[in-house]
Amino acid sequence: MPSVGRPHSRSATPRTLPNVRLPASYNEDFSLFKRVYFRESKYLEFRSEFFNLFNRVVFGGPSANVNSPDSFGLISSQANTPRIIQLALKVVF
Repeated sequence: MPSVGRPHSRSATPRTLPNVRLPASYNEDFSLFKRVYFRESKYLEFRSEFFNLFNRVVFGGPSANVNSPDSFGLISSQANTPRIIQLALKVVF
């Protein structure tokens, strides 16, 4: 009897499903903060936040409707949102 159990032995499915394929998903978020102090407890904070920084497209899964042979297996949707940039200015006193 081995001292280490079988990997991924808690379910009936394999660790990878070779028949289920989706496009890769890449999403990078980034933020910058800058504080400018006027006094010890009073400062101005500038914030910039970038969601989906490199504006990568993540496509949705393929159509799985076997009753529609014209669209079966086609990818016709986008699964993420385009780049979003937020800028904020906050005064703390």
